[in-house]
This record gives sequence, C-alpha cells and structure tokens, in this order.
Amino acid sequence: MVMAKKTVKAEKISNQKSEEVIIFEYIKSNFFRVVHADGAIGGVTPEGNLHLAFFSDRPAIPKMQVFKRNPDGSLGNILNEHTVVRPGIIREMDVDIVISREAARSLVSWLNQNLEMLDANQKPENNGIKK
Repeated sequence: MVMAKKTVKAEKISNQKSEEVIIFEYIKSNFFRVVHADGAIGGVTPEGNLHLAFFSDRPAIPKMQVFKRNPDGSLGNILNEHTVVRPGIIREMDVDIVISREAARSLVSWLNQNLEMLDANQKPENNGIKK
C-alpha cells in the first residue's frame, strides 16, 4: 500500500514539464554505513577540493589480557598486571571524504540551518543537503 501511494505521487511529479522539476532518487551503495564522528581533520587537496577525515575517539582496547583458570576449567578473574594496553586515547579514522568547494559551502549552509533548529529545539524539516 505504501509503495502505491509513493508511485502515484511520483507519477504526478513526473507528468509535469521537465523544466519545472528535478527528481532525485536516493539509493544506498554497497559501501553505505552509519558512523559516529567526534570530529574531523583535513585540508585543501592539490586539486582544490576539501579533504575531511572523520574520526571517533575511544579508550584503547587491550592488546592482551590474562585470566586465571578456575578449578572447573572456566574463566576466572583477570590478572590486570599482565594486561597490555596502548597508552593514550585511540582516534580511529572512520571515513574520508573529498568534497568540492561548492558542495562544502552547501554543506556548511545545511549544517548551520540544522544547528539553528537544534538550538531552538525544533525538528529538522529537510534531511537533504541542497546543492
């Protein structure tokens, strides 16, 4: 039923003159995923685009842990003195994006618009970034 409603709406839109509307259909690639970002680093590429590498910060996962074995063979208490952990905080690079100047300006505009709505405790109306 939901598909039929969407199809009818799409047909109504597609019957309009081509100069009046442009239809975008969103398809997720095989590499699409959701990532959490605590920040980004990057800069200008030699081609004049912007490069952003998004990262998330987290405590280090131990490289090695040693546990006692209980008399019944089950896992016992951890022997913390034998745990090997990297020092510091891990900054894991999750995704790297290269974006044009025009697309970056559009992204900044979209971010500012949605930040204003968040600050006003409003629900964002448009999830798409206009270009």
